[in-house]
Amino acid sequence: MSRQKPFLFILAFSLSVPGYAVCWTYHSSPHSMNWTVARNYCRTHFTDLVAIQNENETNHLLNTDIIPHRVSSPHYWIGIRKINETWTWVGTNKKQIGIESWAPKEPNSDKDNEDCVEIYINTDIKKGKWNDLDCSKVNYAICYKAQCTSDACSHQGECVETINSFRCLCNPGFQGSHCQTVVKCPKPTAPLNGWMECCDAHDNYFFGTTCKFDCQEGFRREDPGEITCNITGEWSERVPECSAISATSCGVLREPFGGLMNCSGGINDTLMTTCSFQCQPGFLLLGSSEVTCEANGQWRGFRPVCAKYFHLLVAVLSWNVLSAVCCLAYCCRNGRQRKKCHQNGSKHDRLNPAYDATGTLEEPFSP
Repeated sequence: MSRQKPFLFILAFSLSVPGYAVCWTYHSSPHSMNWTVARNYCRTHFTDLVAIQNENETNHLLNTDIIPHRVSSPHYWIGIRKINETWTWVGTNKKQIGIESWAPKEPNSDKDNEDCVEIYINTDIKKGKWNDLDCSKVNYAICYKAQCTSDACSHQGECVETINSFRCLCNPGFQGSHCQTVVKCPKPTAPLNGWMECCDAHDNYFFGTTCKFDCQEGFRREDPGEITCNITGEWSERVPECSAISATSCGVLREPFGGLMNCSGGINDTLMTTCSFQCQPGFLLLGSSEVTCEANGQWRGFRPVCAKYFHLLVAVLSWNVLSAVCCLAYCCRNGRQRKKCHQNGSKHDRLNPAYDATGTLEEPFSP
């Protein structure tokens, strides 16, 4: 058989994503060969023997003159053969589905050891149908060059060839035309009087992220303590709440006279409640500006009072007057005590024989 140039038909198909193939092409071999050689030829020069996934692809092959109609060779090898008693597409490792593509009374490989498949091109009745055939027989080959590359689906899905294009079957938790986007959940918030810790260090909260919750001392968790971002972009559970173990553990606080009080949560007697205080104009805050109900049932911080400036001024003046009176009384008492001690000392000196009236003290005579 004379050597013929291969027929090439290019389906122009452009993609804007770098790294992806820009077209999908079909090719036929320049001469006939057995199935094994045909596959080696396709894998060496292109991708593999053609894999036909549905009837639309078969019609595409027949109606666009991709394969030259050689009257002497109306049959071509395609990339399906029997492997472990199952018809399998060798290029995609997928099982053949359906029986519509087989010619009447085919396949009959159980009779003649026919484990490879050819497609009819030039006959009217069997055009586009398949026939199982001995792999040692010779036919032309139909090859294809895939546009599915190793990174076509971002390594997160299966790339499926389609006419003029391809599509990605994304793995659970991934989406987008090339499976390039990871499913993401909304950012959770830590419960009041509790804390949250998530396994995602960058706060992305992607599919598979888990967050753990717990409550401060004196509070208990009402819901499960762990949630997970699932494939739908939703959390597996709602964020838990922390409820006070005792509702009246620290006693109710009252607003100070002349002041205002604001407590977290709108209540002022539960554990870990914090109340802040401020005084109205004309009053001065004395004590802590904030107090907290601790787990031991006691308020932490001095309970504040609001004092009028006038009262404070009177108190300061009164204190100063009282201090001055006390100081004067002390000084007077101390002066009297010193004077009395001085008088007692002078009387004693006059009774002493060694006392000189001139005020000098002479040494006593010694024999």
